[in-house]
Amino acid sequence: MNCQLLISPGELLILISVHSIRHLDSHPMWTPIIRDTALSHAIQAKLIDIFLATETFEGNDISLFYGRSGILLYKAYLSRLIEEPLFAEAGIRDLQLIYQNIHTTSGFNLSEGLAGITFTLKHLEQNAFFEVENTDELLGPELFRKVLARSSDLDYLNGTSGILFSLLQSYSKETCQEAGGLWLKGIRELKESSTAENIRRLFPGGKSSGTLLMPNTGLAYGQPSVLKVLTRLYEMTGDPEVESIAEPFMTFLLNSQNKGEEEFTFSHKLINGKHASGKITSCLGDLGCAMSIYTFGAVFKKPEITALAIELFRKHSNKRDVEKYGIQNPDFCNGSIGIAHFYARMFNNTGLEEFRETAEFWYKITLHKAFFEDGLAGYKHYNRTLGFHQNYGLLEGISGIGLSFISAISTIAPKWDSCLLMS
Repeated sequence: MNCQLLISPGELLILISVHSIRHLDSHPMWTPIIRDTALSHAIQAKLIDIFLATETFEGNDISLFYGRSGILLYKAYLSRLIEEPLFAEAGIRDLQLIYQNIHTTSGFNLSEGLAGITFTLKHLEQNAFFEVENTDELLGPELFRKVLARSSDLDYLNGTSGILFSLLQSYSKETCQEAGGLWLKGIRELKESSTAENIRRLFPGGKSSGTLLMPNTGLAYGQPSVLKVLTRLYEMTGDPEVESIAEPFMTFLLNSQNKGEEEFTFSHKLINGKHASGKITSCLGDLGCAMSIYTFGAVFKKPEITALAIELFRKHSNKRDVEKYGIQNPDFCNGSIGIAHFYARMFNNTGLEEFRETAEFWYKITLHKAFFEDGLAGYKHYNRTLGFHQNYGLLEGISGIGLSFISAISTIAPKWDSCLLMS
C-alpha cells in the first residue's frame, strides 16, 4: 500500500463531519451542479471511498491518465474541498513517489509519458496545491523539442498534439511560440505531401486518389483534438498563421457531419465512406466534436459556430437511456462521468438549466454504478480484453470519477479537465 492508513471509512466520515465541506469564494466562476442535499451527501461519502481506494495503488506507473499522477490530482483537489490534513499528506507522499520513479518513464506522450507528468506537476505548482521543486530541471521544454521536430503523429493521447498541449498549459508565451512553431512545421509538411498516409494523419478521412480513408472524429485521437490544440495555441500566442491553419480543420470537421435527420451528427469514424454508429461519450462522438466546435467559436469570436455547438449539446441532453446508448462504464472515456462533466462544463459556460439537469442525471447514474463488491470504491471498468477490472486512472478509472464529483458539489473549478480538452 501507499501508506499505513490506520483509519476505517466510518471513522474517516465521522472525522470529516467535524470539518465543513468548503464552498470557496475564491472560485466564483464555477457553479455547482448538485442541488439535492441527499445526493450531495452521497457523493461526499463516495469521495471518501475513492480516496481510501486510491491509497491501495501499488506499482511504478506515474502516468497522468493511468497511474499515480492522476491519483495525485484527485488528492490535491480533495484536500482543497475538505479541510482535513491527511488528504494533503497523502498527496505529498504520491508526489514524492513520482519524483522517485520519474526515471522509469521513457515515453514523451501525454497519456502515459513525460508530457502528462509535466502537466501534473505544473498544474499543482500554478494552482498552489503543493510546493513543487525542480520541475524545469527535470522536465523542461527542451526535453520535448526533438519529439515535436521529428514526429508527424498528431494523435492527442499518444502523439505530438498532446505533448504541445502540455507545454501550452505549463510554460510561457515565448516557450509556447517556439514549441508551437515546431508542431506547425510538421502540419505544413503533412499538408504539402500527397501521400495517403500523411493525408490520413492531417485530415483523417481526407480524399486521396479518389479513396476515402478512415477518419476519426473522436476527441481523444481524432481531428477535434487537433482543432482544440490549434485553438489553444492561438489563444496563447495570437499568431494569425494559427488561425489560417485552424480554419480548414474546422471546415473539414463541419463537412464530416452526417446528412439528414440522423440521431448522431458525427460518426466516430468513417470506413470507405460509410458512417459508423455515433456515440455520446467523451472520447468518441458528438459531445467531443461539440466541445471542440464551441471552443473554436468562442476563441475566434464566431457566434454562429458557438451557437451550432450549443444546439448539438441540446440535441443530446435528453438521451438518458443508459442501455440504449451503451453507457456501461462509469468513467470519462466511454462512460457516464464523461457525459456528466461535459454538461457541467456547458452549464457553467452558458447558464442553460437543461445542461445542469442533464449533468445531474449522469452524476446520479455514475453514483449508482458503484455496485461491485470487489471494485474500487465499488467501481470497475469494462473492456473487451480484460472484462470488468479495477482501474485507478484519470481517464478510465476512479481518479477521474472523483475529480468530477468534487466540482459537481462545490465551487472549485475543475481546471484539471483541460488535459481532457473539456475546458
